[in-house]
This record gives sequence, structure tokens and C-alpha cells, in this order.
Amino acid sequence: MKRRSYGFMGVLIGVLWVFLLSGCSTAPPYQVGDVERIRFTYGENHWQWVEMPNEPPTKKDGRVIKKEIVVRREVESVNDKDHSTVMKVTLEKVDIGVRTVLPEKERLSYYRSSAEKTESNIPDSPKLAGTGYTIRLAPDTTVLEIIGLNELKTQLKIKEDNYSLAQLVLTEESVKQLHEREFRQSGIKAGKTLEKLTVIPHMMIKAQAINTTYAADRGRKDGDARWVTVTSTGEAIHTLPAGWDEPPAPTDPSRVMIKSMFDMQKLDVTSKGIFDANTGRVKSEQKHVFCSLVLLGEKITAQNPQRLQKKGKDAGEMFVEVTVDQTFEVLP
Repeated sequence: MKRRSYGFMGVLIGVLWVFLLSGCSTAPPYQVGDVERIRFTYGENHWQWVEMPNEPPTKKDGRVIKKEIVVRREVESVNDKDHSTVMKVTLEKVDIGVRTVLPEKERLSYYRSSAEKTESNIPDSPKLAGTGYTIRLAPDTTVLEIIGLNELKTQLKIKEDNYSLAQLVLTEESVKQLHEREFRQSGIKAGKTLEKLTVIPHMMIKAQAINTTYAADRGRKDGDARWVTVTSTGEAIHTLPAGWDEPPAPTDPSRVMIKSMFDMQKLDVTSKGIFDANTGRVKSEQKHVFCSLVLLGEKITAQNPQRLQKKGKDAGEMFVEVTVDQTFEVLP
């Protein structure tokens, strides 16, 4: 009897161990009163240039965007059924810079807001530090609801026709970008691999979707936490998946032209995220996107044959590179 008992206990412990490693948790990730501070950074480089036969490449022109946001998230309530969490989000620091580089010309726009001061070279920019909104967050980090965002914009007198960099923080897309973590939304479990179709991570990518492969290790125990590291790589899918909407088009007319006429040369989509298998909470995530596009000489010649013949020149080729890096981390 004792041997049977020990054998049963051994099996039971093994099952529990596998359950813990799987990343499944029946408890909600957060409890009422929990507080965490988040730092989110975003950097985007968009460069373009022309290469002509027997000539040096033209100077690169484009745009560089840098964004850093620090927020405080405080749990106000937890739903007993779906474990979704209502969080009060307070903006503590916002730092945005946009550098536009044109031939023989460069322009810099900046916005910084903290508890100490708010400054910008764009007139009438509101103070964001100390303000905030409320979100309802699913256990997989999906933002189910944004509460008070429109009221906040009204309070700060932010209108679409009164442009300021502060607006970039107070859009539904920006809020979701800050709080949602794709590798958690995938449902990947500890010690497993998973393939899943995901939306394109940048509007300039010439594809309909991304086939993302996730790989998770078995986790590393540290006190009460079991930190699981998830890496991912993505490949372009050029056929629109059934039931999916077309990817969003660029808002800038010049980018619309580039995406429609250019061919994609290279795509690199990778990420690395860490979460606690015991609670589901995310510790950090880094995402990297690189996309290069080219407009071949024959396409340019086909559109401007007479003009090029007059100049007696070959069309050359035009290149575009877009790089995006973003990080999410829970501060100590």
C-alpha cells in the first residue's frame, strides 16, 4: 500500500510540476492595490536615398522618432470570472523627439513632460505628467477597454487641428502599444513552440500578415517567480488570411507611393519577452523590426522614359529602410 501511495504521489507531483511549467495559472495576475511602474520606449528610423550608376549615393533623407513613456499602473478592481483587471494609469514622464532630415535642411520637434516641468518647441503643448486614464486589461495583456481618454483630451484642449506631440500619446493605438504584449497574447506555454499569424508590425511592411514562430524555455525559478523567456521570429505572408482586414495604409502620401511602387528586399521581425509562469505577469519585452524596400530602375524607366532619354541617364534605383525598436520593462 505504501509503495502504491508513494507511486501515486510521485505521479501527482510530476503532473503538478508540468502544470507549473506550462505557464498556466488559475489565479488572476493582479490583486486589488497592486502597483507597478512601466517604462516604454519606441524608436523609428525611416531613411531613403538614390543610387545611380557610376555615381555616389545621394544623401539620405527621412525621419527619426524617439519616444519614452513612464507610467504608474494601480489595480482598482479584479473581475472574478475572467480575471480582467481595471487599472488606473498615471503618466509620470513623457519624452518625444521627431527629427526630419531633408536635402540641405533639418528640423527637430520635441516634447518633454515630467513632475518638474513641461517643455516643447511646439506652442500651447499641454502638461501630460500627472494626468492619466483607466484601462481594463485581460490576463493576456489585451486592452479590453480604455476609459476616460476622450475626456482627458478634452480637458487638455487637445484637438486634431491643434497639433502637438502630446497627441501621439493619447490615441487608442498608442495606449494599446504601451500596454499590450504580443507574445503573451499568442498563448505560448513554457517549454513549447507555437506558430501564429499576426498583423504586420509596421505600416510600411509590404505584406498582408506575419507568420510568427514563438519558442519558450522551461523557465527559471527565482523566489516565488518562475521567469519564462519567449523569443519569436516572423516571416511575411502575402495572401490576406480569411476574415482579416487589409493592413492599414500609411497616412503620409509619400509613404503610400513608396509602399505601392517599391518591392520588399528584406524583412526582419524578432522579439524577446519574459513573463512569470506562476502569475502571468510580464517582466520585459524587446521587439525589433527592419524592412528594406527598393524601386528598381526598370520601373522608374517605364514611368519616365522620355525624361530620362533627354537627360541621357540611366534611372538608377531608390532605396528605403525602416527600423523600429521598442522596449517594455517593469521598473524595480
